[in-house]
Amino acid sequence: MNQAVHHVTSTDAVGSIIARFVRVPFTDNSGLTEIGLDSMSLVRVVVAFLPDTGQEIDAAALAELRTVGELRDWLLSVAAAGGETP
Repeated sequence: MNQAVHHVTSTDAVGSIIARFVRVPFTDNSGLTEIGLDSMSLVRVVVAFLPDTGQEIDAAALAELRTVGELRDWLLSVAAAGGETP
């Protein structure tokens, strides 16, 4: 998929990974569905971002996320917890 131009810093790992899966510009306030991230794309983002910890990810928590900012915060908190859903 094409790399999208997005409104986050180039050092932002989450934003860079999301950009692999979308074709439109986005900000933290962008809705996940608005930028084209469906449930399968979200799983791909999670797999690309999180190390292989062997931990299960809470699919219900993932499904509740609505914006890029919420996804970013959730991914960072899961990563900080060592793969366990906070």
